[in-house]
Amino acid sequence: TDATASGLKVISGFRFEGTGAGSEAITLGGDGSTYRIDDCTFDGTGFTDSIIELQTDDARVFITRSRFTLSAAAVDAAIREHNSRSGSECLVTDCQFIIPSGFTQTVLIGSCFGVVNCVFDASAVTSGTYHMINPEDQITSNLFYGRVSNCTFIDGGSSGYVFALNVHIGSSSFGAT
Repeated sequence: TDATASGLKVISGFRFEGTGAGSEAITLGGDGSTYRIDDCTFDGTGFTDSIIELQTDDARVFITRSRFTLSAAAVDAAIREHNSRSGSECLVTDCQFIIPSGFTQTVLIGSCFGVVNCVFDASAVTSGTYHMINPEDQITSNLFYGRVSNCTFIDGGSSGYVFALNVHIGSSSFGAT
C-alpha cells in the first residue's frame, strides 16, 4: 500500500499466491495508518519471507476471515511484525492457518497481536519443533505483549509449541513438550 500516514486502506477478496521465490505478499507501511484485510487467501508456498510484513509504527491492522497456507521450508512466518510496535496493534480474527508437515518456523511473530477465534491447524506436523505464536517485541528482548482468545490449536504429534515463551523465559513452558 502507499505510505501515506492517514486514512483507511482496505484489501478485500484477493488471492495471493507465490509462483517462485519472492518476498512478502503484502508489506504494510505508513505510520498512523489503519489497514483492513478481509476475506483473502494467502498461499505462502512460493514466498521466501513472511506472507504479511508489518513495517510501521502507530498503525492499526485488522485481518479477518482470511486463510494462510504456509510452506515447510520457504515461509518465515504468516505475519511478522518487523519493528518495535509501541502504539501499534494487529487484530487477527476468524482466520485459518494451515501448517504443513516439516514446518519448523513460527506462524505469528511480534508483540502487537490480538488473536481471536482463529484455527491453527498443524495436524500434518508429526515431528520437529515449531511455534504458533512468538509474542516477543522484535527490538526489545524479553518484552512480550498480546492477547489470544477462543482459538483452536491442532498438532499432529510433533514437539511444537503454541507460545514461544520458553526460549526467552527460562522456566516457562507453554505448549506441547
